[in-house]
Amino acid sequence: MDRNNYRVGLDKTSKKFPCPQCGQRRFVKYIDTETQEFLSDEVGRCDRENNCGYHLTPKEYFNDTENIGSIPEALQPKTIQQETRQVEYLPLEMVELSMEQNNKTSFAAYIKSLFHTEICDKLLSNYIVGNSFKPEESPACIFWRIDKDGNIRTGKVMHYDKVSGKRDKQMVPT
Repeated sequence: MDRNNYRVGLDKTSKKFPCPQCGQRRFVKYIDTETQEFLSDEVGRCDRENNCGYHLTPKEYFNDTENIGSIPEALQPKTIQQETRQVEYLPLEMVELSMEQNNKTSFAAYIKSLFHTEICDKLLSNYIVGNSFKPEESPACIFWRIDKDGNIRTGKVMHYDKVSGKRDKQMVPT
């Protein structure tokens, strides 16, 4: 992330303040880049890294329980209300219906050319690959998308070439 995108940063001017730890006038304060106001007097970094090493970041300052109430409203994290959408699932009957036709897709034909019929049927069953519902067309296969709780969310419909086994992108699934 680009440093210019942060709401607070070290003051880029040449202003120096007395350090809260060593007292030297080598202290650079953090500034709110939108309001151009300095944060608390102890939030900043001493330029004397080797001798003093004082550095209090805004995050450390605001995480301190004593300073919780002093966070400017503009710097407080915004709470975003997310609308909760009702998740809709497909009925299990759709999956069962798509798998009843003993898989007549081009994808199944290609798999059957590689393996015995029993192995092919077991693979298609284990991976829950079904047929599309339009028998008048060359049936496409449906890869059902099932969540961890066993709910059917959706299905990915795709056509395959039965000779090469590659996806046929010319046929648009409906």
